[in-house]
Amino acid sequence: MTNPARQPLTRAIVGAWCLILGAITNVAFLVEGYTGATLNRMNTFVSELGSQGQPAAAFFRLSDLATGLLLLAGLVAAYGLLPRNRWLRLGLASAIFFSVMTVVDAFAPLDCVPSVDKACRALEESGRVSMAHQIHSVTGVLESFFGFLSLILIALGLWQLQRREAIPADWRELSHFLVITGILYALLSLVIAVQYLLETSGIGIVQRLQVVLFAAAMFALGLVLRHYRAPRGEGPHAHV
Repeated sequence: MTNPARQPLTRAIVGAWCLILGAITNVAFLVEGYTGATLNRMNTFVSELGSQGQPAAAFFRLSDLATGLLLLAGLVAAYGLLPRNRWLRLGLASAIFFSVMTVVDAFAPLDCVPSVDKACRALEESGRVSMAHQIHSVTGVLESFFGFLSLILIALGLWQLQRREAIPADWRELSHFLVITGILYALLSLVIAVQYLLETSGIGIVQRLQVVLFAAAMFALGLVLRHYRAPRGEGPHAHV
């Protein structure tokens, strides 16, 4: 007969690997040079690699789908396993929403490449683009906001739990890391907004760095979740 006390550990390992693999697929753009992609990475967004008519568009849409589903599974596992804390749960819920928006992106590609195609941007600004393009534009903004929000709230929740000794002191490093990545993520969002409005060079590199930051945070969360242990007695308990 299966020992119930070991079940949460199994869920933690599966959830952790989902987060780790989701973080890896989230940076699929790192191999764009080997996929036949022709867009200039210096001035284009990652999501534009999957826009209509682009080489390897199917590959990058598939990577979005894989990223969203893997992160969603891992974050749901973390939500159910980690000690209860309002800020931690809000942060995980924000990250879950981010994951759902990533899945939506996979099914709502852009019609064209507005970052470097002025005709495309004009169509976008006048509303003469497809519904899929409009949806993608909205999800992109939401992902940026909820990505930042999730990192800060998860860090705050872990910090509170660590102060109450509800999680090991070893988790303090994760909390600090998430605060740093969250702040940097927010600052890069502002830089991207300014660059897009002013049409300055380098927006693609900045956005790719932002994606790497979020992926690194999910990867780190996955590494920590791998060591989760089943609760003893009442209430969740973690052991590293």
